[in-house]
Amino acid sequence: MLNHPSSSRPTGMIQRHSKCPSRGRLHHADSVPLLQSTSKRLVDAVGSHTLANVLAQIRYRGAVAACGLAGGADLPATVLPFILRGVMLLGIDSANCAMGVRQRIWNKLAVEWRPDGVHDQVRTIDFDELPAHFDAYLKGMVRGRTVVRIGADAHP
Repeated sequence: MLNHPSSSRPTGMIQRHSKCPSRGRLHHADSVPLLQSTSKRLVDAVGSHTLANVLAQIRYRGAVAACGLAGGADLPATVLPFILRGVMLLGIDSANCAMGVRQRIWNKLAVEWRPDGVHDQVRTIDFDELPAHFDAYLKGMVRGRTVVRIGADAHP
């Protein structure tokens, strides 16, 4: 576990880095070896402390798929989730994935694996309409997701 002077307890919250207050540098509070198990399977796109905390919350014989490094490439965790709960950490290697496999997965995500009600939260606008929507985005008035159509719609 990392031990940082500005971390008084493992809260999982982002705290200000005490050595660099003028720059506003942030770090994530320390991870803990095991937390109450809450989920069987999760996907983590952040990495670092977030991934360590996710691993600490996975149920017995559960799995975490790691697919991003937005929070960092380090993994400040212990082996306890792995040896006491049999947690599995799966890496997502999309860079070397064959195009045929990618297309099959994207098609499944678009149809078979699409969550119910997802169309209620998504709207599509054309690229040339985008500037007319900037104000609403900047004011935080847009909810859900917006797909920007760049060219002709080729998907069925």
